Amino acid sequence: MKNTMQKSMLLSLLATAVLFSSPAHAQRYKCVGPKGEITFTQHGCSTDNETTKIEVSKANTQDSSAERRNIAEYQNRRSMQPQGTRVTVVADPRIAERQEKERKDLCREASTPYKGAQNRQLTVRQKAMARACNSGASTDQIQQISLEYKQAAAAATPPAPTHITNCDAGGCWDNMGTRYNQGAGPTHIRQDGQVCQAISGMMQCH
Repeated sequence: MKNTMQKSMLLSLLATAVLFSSPAHAQRYKCVGPKGEITFTQHGCSTDNETTKIEVSKANTQDSSAERRNIAEYQNRRSMQPQGTRVTVVADPRIAERQEKERKDLCREASTPYKGAQNRQLTVRQKAMARACNSGASTDQIQQISLEYKQAAAAATPPAPTHITNCDAGGCWDNMGTRYNQGAGPTHIRQDGQVCQAISGMMQCH
């Protein structure tokens, strides 16, 4: 009995393999005999068998060789491309022109005495800027030098009192010996570039 069952199962498995490996058909039959043996056929079962229809889908026979070739060609092209990407940055010439103009303006300011300066004397800030211009410093470097001198002048506490002791056509001195070059009206330019006002015999700087 055991051998019979094993043979029946083996035949069933073999029939299943043949069924699904054979060319696709629209319909198959599963036949169960009186003793439980199972067979598959495409021609129908015996009258004494229990018959079950099995619908089998048609196999997918679409040719994908063209798609496979396209994928292979794409991968081949990618493998031939260089791994690194070189990026070339082209500077805008208008930026360089603007920076050069700003530098010329700064250097012109550094070499031009303020109105009313005695003997056309430059301030300490102007002299530092002029040295930077002559050494080939960039626009940003010259601007930084100018800013540092302005900040230092603004942070410095003027000695008290700063009384005007004497003046000439070009400007005035205070009681500490600091020179103020004449500007427009009561405006004077201190020797470090600080803007000051002569008010009631005293020099007030901002």
